[in-house]
Amino acid sequence: CPPGAAEAAIQCAQRMREARKAGAALALLYGAHLLRNGAAPLLGWMMAQGWLTHLATSGAGAIHDWEYAWLGASTE
Repeated sequence: CPPGAAEAAIQCAQRMREARKAGAALALLYGAHLLRNGAAPLLGWMMAQGWLTHLATSGAGAIHDWEYAWLGASTE
């Protein structure tokens, strides 16, 4: 990780944990590259574990989401 990135990720995770303990919803807004690069299983895991409650993506993200649902892979 670049300098400061690991600490920022740790702080983010701590804030997410605190928010979920307080009963707050957590939404992740992401671009299509997250799916295209194979992170869809990570998003599913984070939802199943209760880390995230909502997902939102751009138009291209919807296409890749459909590809994984229909084909099991991205066509790119």
